[in-house]
Amino acid sequence: MMLSAWFWLPALMGTGQVQLDEQTTGYLNYANHFRAANLVQPSLLFDYTVDAKLGVFGMGLVQALLCLIGLGLWIGRIKTGRWLIPVLFVLATLLITPLSAPIWQALKPLQLAQFPWRVLSLQSLFAALLIGKIADGSPTRLYGMAMLLLVVMLARLPNERLWVNSADVTPEQLRLFEWFSGNIGTTIRAEYLPKTALPKPVTGPAVLGQTQAVALTGEMAAATQLSAGPTSQQWQITVNSPQAEIVLPLLYWQPWRASSVAQDGSTSAVMLAPNLGSGWVKATLPQGQQQLNLWLDKTPDQRGAEWVSVLTALGLAGLGLWQGRQRFDLRRMAMSALGVVIGIGLMQNVTALTPQTNAAFGDLQTLDFDGRPYPHRAPLQFWAADQPDTPPYTLLSAKITPSQVQAGQAFTLSLQWKDDLAPPQVQVIQELPSGVANADLASRIFRYARSVTPANTSSSQHTALPEAPSGPLLLKLAASDASGKALSATLLTGNPLGEFWLLGLNIAATQPAPEVKPTLREFANGLRLHELDWQQQDGDHVCIRPVWSSPHPIADALQVSIRIRNAANDEVATVDGQPHLGLSPTWSWLPDQMIRDSYCRVPIQNHLQAGDAYQIQLIWYRVSDQAAVGETTLSGARLPEMNGWHVLK
Repeated sequence: MMLSAWFWLPALMGTGQVQLDEQTTGYLNYANHFRAANLVQPSLLFDYTVDAKLGVFGMGLVQALLCLIGLGLWIGRIKTGRWLIPVLFVLATLLITPLSAPIWQALKPLQLAQFPWRVLSLQSLFAALLIGKIADGSPTRLYGMAMLLLVVMLARLPNERLWVNSADVTPEQLRLFEWFSGNIGTTIRAEYLPKTALPKPVTGPAVLGQTQAVALTGEMAAATQLSAGPTSQQWQITVNSPQAEIVLPLLYWQPWRASSVAQDGSTSAVMLAPNLGSGWVKATLPQGQQQLNLWLDKTPDQRGAEWVSVLTALGLAGLGLWQGRQRFDLRRMAMSALGVVIGIGLMQNVTALTPQTNAAFGDLQTLDFDGRPYPHRAPLQFWAADQPDTPPYTLLSAKITPSQVQAGQAFTLSLQWKDDLAPPQVQVIQELPSGVANADLASRIFRYARSVTPANTSSSQHTALPEAPSGPLLLKLAASDASGKALSATLLTGNPLGEFWLLGLNIAATQPAPEVKPTLREFANGLRLHELDWQQQDGDHVCIRPVWSSPHPIADALQVSIRIRNAANDEVATVDGQPHLGLSPTWSWLPDQMIRDSYCRVPIQNHLQAGDAYQIQLIWYRVSDQAAVGETTLSGARLPEMNGWHVLK
């Protein structure tokens, strides 16, 4: 345990500095995941199937039986400390069962583990010691038991690979995975983000191609990012005013350090602080041109924990050498090493069963939310569901050129089909919000701008949606037979695909701003409202569609609250959120760019009456301190008919 202190100790010590409010709520609460009757799998061969029952997170039946045998042998043959390992094994097992609920309730740090079956990793350590006792002193039993366990563990091991090349594992692809899947930092609820990172980001500057510094106060003439890495950044910044408060697109964390190098070579330390509106790094810089260097240091907790692990490792190494001097069995060590080599060889043979290599699949990159949210290159097959014996159409490659365009510009899609056999009809579908796989989530935002164009030739031209915001624009591909009946999509393995997207098109952040429309309202912070239309979608929901802009860059990720009230000042409908559900945060807006926002499926709290007058209140605010930064009310907003759009402009 002390060996791993460098990892878990800083994590526990730093819980007060990060967001953990949702870490143990709902599905992730430990009480939902105890194992009792399903503690041990019923099958002899370990089952790796991941389903709703999560049987894969149980102990193997053969391993459990061997543990019981080893438990008896350990207690019966060990003279000194005979109860230590058995007791630790039993305790680890109990922590997985409902019997340990009082322990989980009392030890708050333990609840951060979320799933009691995660203690299997600890249980397996003590289980290995118990099972090893069966072969104590008998090489024949050792090798026989090793082969038995290898067969039990590997016989049903899935061998389906994620079709990626080594060149596909890049920071850009990882950022795209986070953007598409919502797993910010590999977690579904953005746990362990700094507490100042509010609202929780769903996209980032690098994804949107807008890595820019913003001056909160003072005058900044220029800012250029010279380099950026996981633990360091360099900026060239010119300040014209006596000093300027600059916000950089980097989440603040206490260990970040900074220094400024002036033109004369002098260096001075720069104090960093979080920007309340976004959680980004904020620094005050003096007048002149300077290079700002940032690097991630270690916290005192990290340094102390690392020393704990180092000293523990040295102590264990010394203990091992001292014991080895008394009892050194070269033959046993050699046979153990041979067993490890054999095990590794078997693993490689099992995972090498994939029939073809990734290099065969060119430019095809797809995403599917349910199974493979990381960009992969697996060929796609299209089948006629009612004709299972008919050979499928196999898509080998999909290339988009150019890979970056401005909204409303043309691009070319080139498709390569196996044996040049393509489905009778192929369509390219663009729709906003791009890449949002959850239909219910998607229905709450955007105007559902949509484009469906044919791609029945090997190379076809299409036009990017004029309303598309900067960032990735994913394409859907639909195939049908000659009668127009949709074909089903699968991977080569036959695994069905639901919705999937083609990757490779990006909307440039430098798109020219359209002509600025007349301003309906201007907020105190400079944001402008140009239009607002709304309608009653059905008896229970309304849709509100504002059009925003800003004359200057914004350093904050602001949120807007929209409230519809009737003549009696009763709230009819209320919605809070970031533009486009956070996909178009205010810090990403270009000066004078029209942001066509939407808030749909907003629940109606009180009955709407056609012809009545309503007020619509709009409040921009910071999430961190709930402080309003701009507010206005539109009066006399009448709903002319139940399903018509009422436009205020």
